[in-house]
Amino acid sequence: MKKLDYLVIGAQKGGTTSAIRHLNQHPDIFIFGRELHFFDSQSFNGDYKKYHKNFPDDKIIGEKTPSYCYLQYAIDRIYEYNPDIKLVLFLRDPVKRAFSEWNMHRRMNMKQDFLESVKEIEDVPLSDIKKNGYWVLQRGLYIDHIEYILSKFKRENLYVGISEKIKKNPLEEYNNVFEFLGLPKLDYIGFTESINRSKYERPMTEDEKNYMKDKYRDKSKKLFDFLGYEIEEWDL
Repeated sequence: MKKLDYLVIGAQKGGTTSAIRHLNQHPDIFIFGRELHFFDSQSFNGDYKKYHKNFPDDKIIGEKTPSYCYLQYAIDRIYEYNPDIKLVLFLRDPVKRAFSEWNMHRRMNMKQDFLESVKEIEDVPLSDIKKNGYWVLQRGLYIDHIEYILSKFKRENLYVGISEKIKKNPLEEYNNVFEFLGLPKLDYIGFTESINRSKYERPMTEDEKNYMKDKYRDKSKKLFDFLGYEIEEWDL
């Protein structure tokens, strides 16, 4: 069995569930239909033969697990598995992403309010995180994720897409992904925006928004420098 060609590594709440449907519209692509959490598993044993049974061998194959991008030990395992694999990273406004994650956990019976949950873990560095979980601030430190990824992988192995731009121009943006994967572009894609959308318990307050903007502002400026453009759709 050949090794996987690509992984959608994040970010959580950034459109990775939608990516399964949209990438699978390309006739040459297969992406597994749910998160496998192979490379971030606490019981990881490098059983690639079992992992490969989830995939055909006649297409460009991959899977999506959005926790891979921020877990440094997962990036290490992915590099050991295939240093030539292509990595697709979808980014969303980090403030809105964080609040979306909190709302998801709130529906799963989280008792803490939003800022309380942020402040409890905000000082934990990415390098100290050894297990996937509720790292609501850290998951939005995109430039830190990218810098660690590029300490292992070549720049040409990483594609960075912006979720808000995908919603505006899905065909163009997904064709960029197809081109990154070495595939011909499509003339049409059946785009569905609301695949994994749920109602929020309440709106974000201005105090919460301002607190999170302060936390992300400098990191986002570094991200814009890396990308070579500002993301005008983000309210930072």
